[in-house]
Amino acid sequence: MNVVLTVGNSMMGDDGAGPLLAEMMADAPIEGWIAVNGGSTPENVTHQIRDLKPSRLVIVDATDMELAPGEIRIVNPDDIAEMFFMSTHNMPLNFPDRPAT
Repeated sequence: MNVVLTVGNSMMGDDGAGPLLAEMMADAPIEGWIAVNGGSTPENVTHQIRDLKPSRLVIVDATDMELAPGEIRIVNPDDIAEMFFMSTHNMPLNFPDRPAT
């Protein structure tokens, strides 16, 4: 089982890319993958992700990285905390990657 955690606010323009992906995956499921829509408070769904015990966790979130529209970047979880960018979220995005205590 693999999980895509989508993050963002559909009312904030580009920030709605994550929730849109969750809707698209619900409409056209991909075998072996589950989409969990974290919206603008992904910390509220981390327990669901931990309960699923995914083999892979992919976090999808729109951010201003001065890239062309639609361009993506894969960011190492250890680098997320060091990156400086404005966030509309209440937790660092590398939080779901940490083991439960």
